[in-house]
Amino acid sequence: MDVVKSALEKLGGDIAVETRKNQGATTRLQVPFSLGILRCVLAVVGDTVYAFPISSLDGTIRLAMDQIQTDRGKPLISYRQEMIPIHYLGELLGIDGNSEWPTQEGGHLLVLVLSHSQQRMAVVVDKILREDEVVTRAFPFPLAGAVKFVSGSTLLRAGEVGLILNIFEIFEETRKKHVKAPGPAQKTGARKKKKVRVLVVDDSITSRIVERNILEPAGYEVDLAENAFQALEKVEAQNYDIFLVDIEMPGMDGFELTKRLKAEPKTKRTPVVIVSTRSAEEDKRRGIEAGAQGYIIKSKLEPSTFLQMIKHLVGE
Repeated sequence: MDVVKSALEKLGGDIAVETRKNQGATTRLQVPFSLGILRCVLAVVGDTVYAFPISSLDGTIRLAMDQIQTDRGKPLISYRQEMIPIHYLGELLGIDGNSEWPTQEGGHLLVLVLSHSQQRMAVVVDKILREDEVVTRAFPFPLAGAVKFVSGSTLLRAGEVGLILNIFEIFEETRKKHVKAPGPAQKTGARKKKKVRVLVVDDSITSRIVERNILEPAGYEVDLAENAFQALEKVEAQNYDIFLVDIEMPGMDGFELTKRLKAEPKTKRTPVVIVSTRSAEEDKRRGIEAGAQGYIIKSKLEPSTFLQMIKHLVGE
């Protein structure tokens, strides 16, 4: 029963057992209405697992680099007697600004062919895991639509979060975006700007992934910690430019973590922003008194305002 309870809690549900003398017991499993079952192909880009709905997939292929052709600088491949565009998904998602296409052993690419409204498009991924039925969960407002190309999340076998891709948005983006053909990275004489390093501390897997997927396309380098103790270990080993901290975490809450960070010579001048579901004025006051420079309520998180606050606090 503990295993069932743990799995339900991860999905946002609950379990209740009612017992009546001489009548037996009733077990109720409660699952959110926002959940659904979707058959997907799971693939990895960067260090994130993405789920591609089977209904939007036309096929998977291994492709040699020399099979890619170009038309006016745009990469194309021949697929079922048709020339279709091909893109690296990591580049479309803006992951770490990486535009180098990942080749496998032997020099080939792993490609998923997507279909939408009688159109096809190929996307290159780092790794294809498997086809699986996943339990999907839509993001709550206002996170719905906040993460580019993502419509929801799913909890995978090993406990990690996978992101459900919005295939329609990917097609819309590629119509507007010019993507260069794959090739060696161009060298320039310009000095590369140092990335701002952010530590997100939150016991919610979904919140960590959502914040990371807002920050990384904006050019930030993001590390994740699932509790305050893990955060303090990371701080010992690494320097950060800003901390994004949840309040409700096991062991040590966000208020106490903020106080600890402000008491340490290494981090006392590093800005802290509390990102929490709590909206009471008392919680905001406690956060500021603990040393936080900002306070964001998760239900009101708006990506542009979120990024603007971070830019202001890190001096960009």
